[in-house]
Amino acid sequence: MAGNNRNHLWDHKETRLERTFVLPSFQASLDFVAAVGAIAEACNHHPFIAIDYRTVVLYSTTHDEGNVVTDLDHELAQKIDAAFAAVD
Repeated sequence: MAGNNRNHLWDHKETRLERTFVLPSFQASLDFVAAVGAIAEACNHHPFIAIDYRTVVLYSTTHDEGNVVTDLDHELAQKIDAAFAAVD
């Protein structure tokens, strides 16, 4: 998968990928974070998550590789973007 999975809307900030999502309500934020949790468990790759009412901030880095961005982070970003696109 090297190099072919960078089709996502996340910012590459030094040692991590980061994206801020704005949802229509607090409940939608909670539902989205639950979906992110399920994706993370399925990928066995877990992002940092912060919730502030309708705003969810996520970032992903690969700790096992020395806190750098790897294909795992790009794959996770794509899957989370797809989950966000499905939010009503």
